Amino acid sequence: MRADVIKKTRLNTPVHIEKYIYNGKPAYMIVNTIIGLDLGVLSARAADWLTDYYIDGTTVDAVLIDKYNASFHVQVTVRNR
Repeated sequence: MRADVIKKTRLNTPVHIEKYIYNGKPAYMIVNTIIGLDLGVLSARAADWLTDYYIDGTTVDAVLIDKYNASFHVQVTVRNR
């Protein structure tokens, strides 16, 4: 099902990042802003980097910029507080 959603989602589609806790660590779900369905989550490595590098930041913009099979690449803009 998720692969179908990703396949139908066009590049440059706005997405939003939903932060949650998974196994005691921050994790980030990527949600298609237009249809409201989740595309998946950031990899654990990307989530760790985002959490460590922008510990006091908030995401202000995210866009789907590339996809391949059931994978996707998201450009995330973060504003530091």
